[in-house]
Amino acid sequence: MALKTLIPAIIGKDWWEAWEYPSQIMDQNFAVPLPEEDLESPRSYSEFLVRSRTQACADASGKSEVKNDPKQFQITLEVEQFKQDELVVSIKDDCIIICGNHEERRDQQGYVAREFSRSYILPPDCKIDAVSASLSPDGKLTVVAPKEIPIMP
Repeated sequence: MALKTLIPAIIGKDWWEAWEYPSQIMDQNFAVPLPEEDLESPRSYSEFLVRSRTQACADASGKSEVKNDPKQFQITLEVEQFKQDELVVSIKDDCIIICGNHEERRDQQGYVAREFSRSYILPPDCKIDAVSASLSPDGKLTVVAPKEIPIMP
């Protein structure tokens, strides 16, 4: 069963209002080389394997940010290593799908090819036909879905 049909079945029809959607997802690292800490062997802590990542590393990494206010639903992604023609924003049913892909090319460490895909469920009151996307010069992709304004009787 798809997630979009499972959630309303469990929570109810007004599931979006109860959804605690994270406003930021850190450590997205779509386009940066691995830091040295990621190449270290994991350590054991209470029978779990953990890596030595610090909060500073996570804060400095790529992030995706979601804002859901009464006027619009907005997604911001850091995609600085992708050119505009290497990014695709599409809508399927009630989801925004963002994909990035570039073929193998040379960088500071050698050759690299990158690819990512992220999906975001739109709130039910968004105008799907009015979704827009823009890429800033510093590599931030912003996708905006305006919302229907309820008509007061």
